[in-house]
Amino acid sequence: MSMDDTLTLHPDGTGLHVSRSALFGTQEAALVWRQPEPGRLGIVSLVDDETAGSITDDMWEPIRYGAAWQATDTATRVPVLKNRLREGFWTLTDPLYLIARHDSGKGGA
Repeated sequence: MSMDDTLTLHPDGTGLHVSRSALFGTQEAALVWRQPEPGRLGIVSLVDDETAGSITDDMWEPIRYGAAWQATDTATRVPVLKNRLREGFWTLTDPLYLIARHDSGKGGA
């Protein structure tokens, strides 16, 4: 592995971007996100002492995305999310694959 990114989006609108590479090691960046409509996200990567309360409307990075299918090392087709106009997702070079889902604790096993 030369580099790997994990994007975690929590239901409360917070999240974390973790980037791992042989050159830079592990870097983490807190973020906030919102979904103003289906197929569109806004993400702000928080820097220094920024908080969700200090975000202004012009700071939201708009992302238009869609669902697609993509082959992987272990499967011929897996569902992914990617930007509509390029291959990756947000600032990531690859589409998003669902690797885990956290149960909110509301019902279910």
